[in-house]
Amino acid sequence: MFKNYTMNQLILPLDIEMKLQVNLRFTRFSVRGKAKVANEMGLALMAVNLRKFTANQ
Repeated sequence: MFKNYTMNQLILPLDIEMKLQVNLRFTRFSVRGKAKVANEMGLALMAVNLRKFTANQ
């Protein structure tokens, strides 16, 4: 009935995880599958890096 999806969980440093959750309101993935999750995580991390980049300029 229920499937175990713990293999797809990512382990991130607390600093990045909190930035994703608080600033970007990113708490869960909207897709399934490792490749799709990797793409969505890449976009989220890119958004964090763009925020850092624009804050430093």
